[in-house]
Amino acid sequence: MSHLGNWEVAAHLLKKKSPEMNLLLYMGVKQKEEIEHVQKQSLSQGGIRVVGIDRDGGSPFAIIEGLKMLKEGGFVSMTGDLLWNREQRAVPVRFLRQEVKLPEAPHILALLSGAPLFIFFAFRAGRRHYRFKIIGPNYVRASSRSQRAAAIQGSAQEYARLLEEALYQSPMEWYHFEPFLGPQTAGQLS
Repeated sequence: MSHLGNWEVAAHLLKKKSPEMNLLLYMGVKQKEEIEHVQKQSLSQGGIRVVGIDRDGGSPFAIIEGLKMLKEGGFVSMTGDLLWNREQRAVPVRFLRQEVKLPEAPHILALLSGAPLFIFFAFRAGRRHYRFKIIGPNYVRASSRSQRAAAIQGSAQEYARLLEEALYQSPMEWYHFEPFLGPQTAGQLS
């Protein structure tokens, strides 16, 4: 998922349309945020499992929950466009002619589980109307351990390209309030 459009509405509608679907959502935890607490409670009551990750990092077992969910045929949703904590592993990509760092976790999870990666955007199309765009399946594969970094880099760069494309279509729906853009890039990142 991305901070482009309304992911919370999308999660509720997806679960309503497919109640049998097992959905695990990783969310950042902000201290003393009552609105966030209400969001998480609403998602949980809707049958969506929520794993909260705080700014200091989450439990190493949190990723195991995601792997288990994928192995059981469920879906895992995590942010692709925001580094949440200081210890989070990142991959540099080119985005809007700038270098940015994106979370490695979605791409590593897809690589390790063998599950496909779907890129999901939820755009507001009017009052109480939304338009959803799902791109994929994309597989993150490496034939050897030495090729994992390149596979993750390629997957993250493709996500950045798709996010950029979606952002051009709906620039007023990107809710990303953290410093994001790095130095300008002349060409490809390695």
